[in-house]
Amino acid sequence: MLLNFCIAFPATIFFYAASYVVAVKLFPHTNDIYFTADAVFGVVYYPLLVWLAFDATYQLAWDKESRWFGSTNSSRWLAVAITSRMTFHLIFLLRKKMSKQERAIFVIHHCFCIAVYGCGYINDKCHFWGAFTAMCEIT
Repeated sequence: MLLNFCIAFPATIFFYAASYVVAVKLFPHTNDIYFTADAVFGVVYYPLLVWLAFDATYQLAWDKESRWFGSTNSSRWLAVAITSRMTFHLIFLLRKKMSKQERAIFVIHHCFCIAVYGCGYINDKCHFWGAFTAMCEIT
């Protein structure tokens, strides 16, 4: 279980670093390079998240037991991807241009997501509900 996070967290850092380099090279005159790097990162991250969420929801939706106690490879990697990004993104938020109120809301949201998805992953429960709610990332 910890191995997945030990793979995903450094990968998240690597892809954020690559996204920053791409943002600097392709959008040198942007108002907020960290916002732009975040958008570049999202080009790959959000489609992956949506695919994992749809796959896990489809696999776990069919009976009450699987909705509450089931898990799949997709649901586990979804939880790891979300917690890895949210954990690293807390640092990234400090660099983005935003008001103190916006930053506070994002920090609370990120901490909540880390706690909810992390606990679901560690306890191997409620993966359907996590995947089902993660489908909103399509927007």
